[in-house]
Formats: sequence, C-alpha cells, structure tokens
Amino acid sequence: MYLQQLFRRIRRLRLYFILFAGALGMVFAVFGTDILGVFVRHCDAPPSYQADVPPTVRAEIDTLFANDLLFCPEPSNPIEGLNGPIYWGSDGMRSVLFFQADDLTGVGVTEYIYGENFLVLPMGDSPPIGYRLLGSGQPIYRNEAPQQEDGPRPTYFYRRDGAPQAVDLQVAITVRGDRPPREGVVGARDPFEDIERIWDRIRGVQRETTTGGSTSSRVGFPILASDWAPLIRREVTPELATAEGEPSIERLSAAELAEPVVYQRLGGLLGSSLWVAGVVTETNRSPAVVLVGPGDETIEPLKSSVWTSGRAPNTPLALFAFDPLPTDTAFQARYWHTASEAGIGPPDLTWSITFP
Repeated sequence: MYLQQLFRRIRRLRLYFILFAGALGMVFAVFGTDILGVFVRHCDAPPSYQADVPPTVRAEIDTLFANDLLFCPEPSNPIEGLNGPIYWGSDGMRSVLFFQADDLTGVGVTEYIYGENFLVLPMGDSPPIGYRLLGSGQPIYRNEAPQQEDGPRPTYFYRRDGAPQAVDLQVAITVRGDRPPREGVVGARDPFEDIERIWDRIRGVQRETTTGGSTSSRVGFPILASDWAPLIRREVTPELATAEGEPSIERLSAAELAEPVVYQRLGGLLGSSLWVAGVVTETNRSPAVVLVGPGDETIEPLKSSVWTSGRAPNTPLALFAFDPLPTDTAFQARYWHTASEAGIGPPDLTWSITFP
C-alpha cells in the first residue's frame, strides 16, 4: 500500500514538473532571456580602492560601474583578509575581475567560467557562432596587477579577459586562500571543502596546505549580454555582412579568399578590436598585426587569438584586441602571416582602416 502511494506521488510530481517546464518554456518563448533581468543585480557603489590600485585600473572599473555593468557578489565563505566583495564587469569586448585583500600570498583564482560554454575566452570580442579558439588549453588565471621588483606585493587581484557570449547567462568564480580563524566554533566544517577534497582524491591531485588550512570563496551571479550589446560599435566589411550590416556566418563560410582581408572593426568602452578573415593557420604559424597611426605611432595589440570553424574551414579568423582607439582616425594596419617575422621584414599586407 505504501509503495502504491509513493508511486502515485512520484507520478504527480512528475506531472507538476512537466507543467512547470512547459510554462517556463512559454515564458522564454514570449519574452526571451531578457525576462532574467529581474534577477540581475549590479553594484550600488564602486569599490573603496586601496592605496596601491593604479588610476588605470580604477578608471576601467569606474567606467563599468557608471554604465551599470559592474557586479559585486559577496562570497558566503570569504577567505582570510578579503576586503570587500569580488568585482566583475564586462563591456562586451573584455571582462575585468577585481578584488582586494590584506595579503595575496597563496591566494589564487581556481575557477572562472561563463554560463553555457564554461570558457573564459581571450579579450577582443565574442567569436561567431561555431568558431572555436585554436590551440586553446586549460587557462591559468594569474594576477595581472603590476608589481615593482623591489616593492611590496600588490594587495589587489586584477585580470582582463574576454567577454561572455550572448548565450552565457551566468558567471561563476572561485577564489582560494587561507581559511579565516573561527574563534569559539568547535567542529565547524565546510561541506564544499569536503566535496573538493573527495574530488581531488579521485583525480589523484595532491593539495597544497597552508597554516590554518585553506578554503574557497565562491560567487555565482546571473548576467545578460543585452546589458552591454548596445554599447558595442561594430562595422563589418560589406562583402561579409548581411543587408543590415551585421556579421553573416553564411557569407563568411561561403567566402573564397585569395588572401586575408579585414572582416570587422569594433569599438567599446574598454577597448577596440580588429578581425581578419582568411588567415594562415599552419602549425607553429600565427599572424600578427601592428597599427601605425598619425605621426608614425606604432600600436601593438594587447592580445591576439586565432579561430577556426568546421562550418567555414577555409575562412579561419584572427582577432586582435587593443586599448580604446580614437574614432575616425586613419590607421595603417600592417599584417604578417607569421608573427615571428613581424617588424623584421616588410608586411605581407597593409590596409587603411578606421575604428567606429
């Protein structure tokens, strides 16, 4: 008798779940993912910066805050010495991860993922659908805060990476460091710590130990690409664009390029980017671009990456990310098929370009 009642309850719960899933699907079909905006929470105030945070870092974070693009989730289990929340923001072309602590010795980011694809990509722009990063491996999220040779260690963690794609609806970050003291608590345990230890033991990973033990500060929060999409200025080469001037994967995949060509030029709050289509992707060969501006000023990219797609095998792409460049200023883009030859001999190709 009991089993029959249990079975009926399970069937009833299953029916409720199907009805709930159907209703949720209808809501998304009508309103799209923008309905998730009710769960998105931006920062109410910018960080209270410690003395060694330089003006350039402050300016990036303040720009994100001023445009409602900065998130500041508070970890439920903060590491020892963490000063304030963990900050993250994106302008759609790069992301900024930032937090402050009394001492960053032994502190590191062990997990950093975006929603659907679980990857944090190089800065510059989100790739076309179906393109994957060539030569990608497991990234190491090192602190990019500058440090003087003879000076003290920085007291803040700072990274610039790529922006989430439109399908990414959340960011998850884990920071590992020393466990704060728990005075007056006897036998307190962190269940997530136990799960991590079991998982590391299964993988055969030897964990480093620190005095007092270590712990993980985790944060996860929803995001929407529609927050920053209107702020991206994008100009696509007409031959590779739709009638509305948007990137066209169909035209890109059908393109028969005799040599590399400029695909897209972009401008955003925190950076500018250049896409080149039809690049050479042979083993140990990656392309390079250098911009020459007025007065023969030479500007090298902050980051370059190469992308390939099975849908467009003959049209690999290269992405070059720069700090913000002036609009309506003519640059000469000098292109080399092989990065090791950049600046040594004459460029293989040159283009006259402007950034929107």
